[in-house]
Amino acid sequence: MTLTDLTYAYDPDGQLTAILDNLDPSQSQAISYDALNRLVQVAEGVPVAQGGVPVPVEDYAYDGEGNRTASHLSAMYSSNGHSQILEDEGYSYAYDAKGNRISRTAKADGAVESYAYDSQNRLVGYSSATTTARYAYDALDRRIAKSVDGAETAYVYGLSPMTTSSWSTGTASSPAAGCIPTRWMSRWGSRSIRPRAASARAPNERSTPTGRAR
Repeated sequence: MTLTDLTYAYDPDGQLTAILDNLDPSQSQAISYDALNRLVQVAEGVPVAQGGVPVPVEDYAYDGEGNRTASHLSAMYSSNGHSQILEDEGYSYAYDAKGNRISRTAKADGAVESYAYDSQNRLVGYSSATTTARYAYDALDRRIAKSVDGAETAYVYGLSPMTTSSWSTGTASSPAAGCIPTRWMSRWGSRSIRPRAASARAPNERSTPTGRAR
């Protein structure tokens, strides 16, 4: 069974301009850039060459310094002299002297999310009204442990960067019979597929170019 079949297209500058999903053309993407090679739009759907009309699902605008000024997520962004976003339609942001984001405050209800870093600017803590998380790293800056609301996960790395294991406290879960979870990285965005049976093709979990769930 084929898990994925993607075809990529590029412009003369080497920018990715299209991702054709040969198994599900409706999930294909067309990507557009401005004259400075900044991402300005992502459209999704059956490609024009196959008779489709891709629908824009992401769009971005920038100022002269390259700061984002608007997008499909927010009609406005306010930045400071360090090109840090201070606010958008939904949140306001604060940073420390090293440029790390230390808080995000929701405009709707005032809910605050806080972030903590170590001396090497690695995220070591996160807290909100509902969640508390802690992170630890080794000398190579690899995350070796995390604790989220008391649930702990440890990471062990092999000799190859591609071999990584993790385990968590609590009750382990296992996939249903005939289900083989598989995760891979596409050229743009991560996807995972969970076949429910050897002959069935399960839905994919997809992410946008900026890492958000699709």
